[in-house]
Order: sequence, then C-alpha cells, then structure tokens
Amino acid sequence: MLISGKTYWMIPVDQGITPAVSAPPSAPTTTTNVPWRYDPNVPIIYFNVPAPTTATTAPTFSPTLATTATTAPTLSPMTVQPTVIVAQPPSTSNPTLAATTLPPDPGYTYNMFGELCPIMPLGSVQCAEAADYVSDQTGNNQQGFTSCLDTADCCMCSEILCGEQGGDECIELRVAGLMAAYGNRNIRVYGGERAFAKAKITCSGLESCARSRIVGNSVMELDCGGRSGCQGSTIYIEDPADQFSIYCRATSSCQDMTVSVNFTSTSCDPIELGEIKCLGANACNGMSLTIENNGCRDVVIKSIECRDGSCDYSSWSFFGRQAITIDTCHLPTGALSVPVGSSGLDRCFSGLQELKCSDIMPCMQQTKTITDPRNDFKLVCLDLLACGGSQFTIQVTAAFKPAPIQTINIVCDGRESCKGTNFTVVNHNRVEIEVNVHCTSLGACNGAMFEGSSNVRFTEVICVAVNQCMGCTVNNLPCTTSTTTTLPAGSVPSVPPPNALSQVAPNQAVPSTVYHNNLVPVV
Repeated sequence: MLISGKTYWMIPVDQGITPAVSAPPSAPTTTTNVPWRYDPNVPIIYFNVPAPTTATTAPTFSPTLATTATTAPTLSPMTVQPTVIVAQPPSTSNPTLAATTLPPDPGYTYNMFGELCPIMPLGSVQCAEAADYVSDQTGNNQQGFTSCLDTADCCMCSEILCGEQGGDECIELRVAGLMAAYGNRNIRVYGGERAFAKAKITCSGLESCARSRIVGNSVMELDCGGRSGCQGSTIYIEDPADQFSIYCRATSSCQDMTVSVNFTSTSCDPIELGEIKCLGANACNGMSLTIENNGCRDVVIKSIECRDGSCDYSSWSFFGRQAITIDTCHLPTGALSVPVGSSGLDRCFSGLQELKCSDIMPCMQQTKTITDPRNDFKLVCLDLLACGGSQFTIQVTAAFKPAPIQTINIVCDGRESCKGTNFTVVNHNRVEIEVNVHCTSLGACNGAMFEGSSNVRFTEVICVAVNQCMGCTVNNLPCTTSTTTTLPAGSVPSVPPPNALSQVAPNQAVPSTVYHNNLVPVV
C-alpha cells in the first residue's frame, strides 16, 4: 500500500492477539500473486479483526479474509488517505435489520395492526377486511350495545366503537367469541353521565380482547372473564363511573395487561371505586395497574383481592394530587406478605378499613405492622388457623388524620383462627382508642395475647364458650377475668371481676359474656 509516497503492509490480526513485530511471519519464497512480501525496510501496520465466537482452534495469521470467495483475493498496492490506516475496534452494537413481515400461518391473515386473525368464511364475521368497522349502529347491533360474539368476529376491523363522544352513550361492549377482537388497537368506549348509561366492557371469550388497545370513559366495569381474555392488552380509562370495578376471573385473563385509570373531573364529591379481583390462576401475573388522581376528589378503592399465585410480578401504582386509599385487601396464602415479585401492594397495610384472612392458614405465622388504619378498622381471621401464631402490630402514628381513629375491631371467627397469636395496639395519638375482640369459634383465641400501649382500652372481649379463650390474656391478665379493663395498658384492676365462665363445662356453650368498664360481667 502506498501512502504519501511510502509503502506500507497492512496485516489483519485476530482481536486480542498482539503480533510480535520483532519476529514477523516468514516471507514467501516468491513474489508472484502473494498477498504480501516481508521487507525489513517497509513498516508493517496491523489492524484488528473481530474474534470468532465459536472457534475451536487457535486463530492463525492469514492474509486471506474472503467470506464468500472460494479463493483468496490478491491485495494490490493502493493509494489511500492516511486516516484509513487507523485500526478501529470492532463494533459492539447490533446492526439494525430492516423490518420484515413473515408470511402468516396457514389459516390466518394479518389485520391492519399487524396481528394474526383466523380466516373465516365470508358472511360469518362482521369485519372481513381491514376497511370494515363495527359499532352500535352497524349490523345487528342495537344502540348502546356493540357485540363481537363469534370467532374472529371483529378481529379484522379497523375500528370497534361503542357510543359516541358527546353523543349516544355506550351501555356495553361485549366481546365473547374466540379471538373476536384479538389484536385490535382501535377500540373506543364512551359511557354517559346518566346512571343507566355507565359503560361495561366484557371480554368473556378465549383471547377475545388479548393484545388489544381499548380507550374508554365513564366506564363502570371491566370484566375479563375469558381465559387469556385481556392478556397483553392496553386499556385506558378516563374518569370512570362510581363503583368502577375490574374482574380478572379466568386463567391468565389479565396477565401482562396494562391498565391506566385517570381522574380529571372537577367535581369535588368523594368517589368510591368498587373491586379489583384477580381470581384465576396467573390471572394478574405481570399486570401493571396505575390509578392517577388529578381530579378534585379523594378516591377510595373498596377492595383488592389476589388469590394464591394470581398477582405475582404485578405492579400497582397509586398517585396524584388527591388521595387514594384502599378499604380492604384480600391477599393469598401468606396474606401478610405481598405476592411474589409484585410492587405497590404494600399500600394494603396502610390506611386500611379492613384486613381479612379468609382461607385456611392464609396469615399463619406471619409478622406484620398495619399503620394508621381508618376508624373502626377490622382485622378478621375467618378460617382454620387463619392467623395462628402470627404477630400483628396495629400502629397509630401522630401524623395528621382527617378523622381520628377511635375504634379497632379484632374478629377471630374460625377454629383456632387466632391460636397463639399476639395482637399489639400502639397509639401515639392523644385520642383514646377502644379495642373490641370477638372470639366466636372453637379454640379461636386459645393462647392469644392482646396488648395495648397507653391510651388504648380493651373495652370488649367476647368469648362465647370457655374452650374458645383458654390461655388467652389481655395485658397479661386472663381474658375470662380481665377482658375489658378500661385502665391504660399494664394497669391491674384493684378487684378482679368474677370468673363467669369458670363454672361452665369445657364443651358447653354459654351466652356471650362481655366485661364492661365497671368490671362486672354482663350476660
């Protein structure tokens, strides 16, 4: 190679191997048709070649770098600009490949959104090609009702519409057929202000709304009842109706679904959302739910329920200028811990109205702190060993609260549901808190311990039968003799109340016994 009137040899070198300049490869015996000739008076420039990724033998120096030719090319001397001789490191970025469309699988065709739709006989679907659309004004649909009931019925549609913005209201979008709206990215639902015109979105067929995109307002219910019915879909709901609920009822029905709920209304009346239920296997696994409250009213979510294995790796986000609170959480086995890999459900243990452990051993042998629950909060243990052996701390901080917390209820209503459980109530507020305890099943509170800090009173402990509170204590006093001491925690009444249950046979049921402030049992 000639550069500025001088001759240079360019030698390719495998990446990571530094050649010894003092011992270059032996010169060939002839100079005819060879890639290079060693001359001690001619400088050598080495440049890197990316190392092979699957080589099984050590790389060798070779002047032939052809990738498709069957014979090695001859490197002829050439005149180039000096900048090209600088060796560049191999690129680490992946090349950008041109987008390609694979031929559809047999029996399928692409819709206008690039998703596969089953090919159906003419006349059997509402949309046979991309130019078709469906609404509550087309075909056999009635005003306010848009239905896609058959296999791939609306899969090829360019648009699925229910109601009109600022016009007629949608009452229900019903997608019931197999892949009926699969992969359709232009679904719009417009509910209304009138009570009967709150829209409902129902995806009850197998993959009926999977991989779709739905935009709606004034929606009262999103019901993904079909297997994989809303899997991988993206749904935007703006200013939903009061009692708006989400139901994910079947296997993978809302798996990997993205839901965004946004409040923008200037009406300042409080609004209560309904239920968010993940009931089927993997129903909400990988789901992302965001509720953003930028309106002029607080939002209260009535309940969130996750069955065992139905909310793993899900994401729950609650934010905005106005408050969002959760009334009740029904969590799966190990209910005092959030589902595996999930985020955001720690809100279930702050500002609660109720925490319910309703299956066999769902909250057993757990340790959990519930912070600043709402007034009249209920901790409910409803089944065999539901809360057995656990440590609950209910902590009321000194932070400002719109309404004071005055009453807390602990209900043990399953066999041995609170056996060996330790309940501690800590009050950092000036307002006194009254705690009511109900033990209403066989062995429900056997060995349970109820403790309170100062400014906490256990005003009512109900044991329906003696075999329901054996070994139970309140502030280190037996439940059956000191259940409702009104003194601060740790205080001992000067005269213990009579043991109203001591004369009852172990298996004999007795009327509910409540000890009140005067420490006299009332039957």
